[in-house]
Amino acid sequence: MTPRPETRSRPAMPRSEAKALAVPSSKSRPRDANVSFFLHPGDLMARVGDVQIVTILGSCIAVCIGDCAKHIGGMNHFQMPGDTANKKDSLRFGPSATRALLDQVLKLGAKRQRLEAKVFGGASLLHDGTRQERGLGSENAKAALQTLAALRIPVVASDLGGRRARKLIYRIEDGSVWVRPI
Repeated sequence: MTPRPETRSRPAMPRSEAKALAVPSSKSRPRDANVSFFLHPGDLMARVGDVQIVTILGSCIAVCIGDCAKHIGGMNHFQMPGDTANKKDSLRFGPSATRALLDQVLKLGAKRQRLEAKVFGGASLLHDGTRQERGLGSENAKAALQTLAALRIPVVASDLGGRRARKLIYRIEDGSVWVRPI
C-alpha cells in the first residue's frame, strides 16, 4: 500500500526549514536504491543489499540497526513506549519491536560487534500547553534509547523531538540516512 498524497493545504514552509536535516551518517539524500519499501507503523523490515526503507514519523519512533560492512540492516516503526506480552501487537511497542529488529538483523548474518543504531522521530505534534518532555513522543524516544543501551548497541545518529513530523529514508547498503521535516 502506498501513501496517498495529502490533500489539505498547509502554510508554505520557510526555505531554511525546507532543507533536509543532515544527520552524522549523511549530508544529502541517499541515491535511490534498487528496491524501496514503505514501512507502516507497527511494522519492521530487515534486508541485505541495495535496499531503502522509507517511513513517515510523528510521535512514533524508527530505530535503524545495521552492519554496514556486511550491507545488512533494518528498521522498525513503533508507536508506544511500553512493552506488551501480546505477540500480535508487540511490534507497536518500542522494546519488543527493537528486540525483534535485532533478532532479524542477526539472522541475516550481521555481526553484533559491528552493529550501529540510528533513532528518529518522537515529535510532539499536539501542543496542549503541558510540558513537552511528558508527551508520547518523548516517552517513545526515551524507550528507544533505553532499549538500545540495554542491548549494548551504540546510537551513532539521531533526530528526536521537536514539533514537526519527519520523512525518513534509510539505505541499508551503506547505512546512510536522510531525514527532513514535513
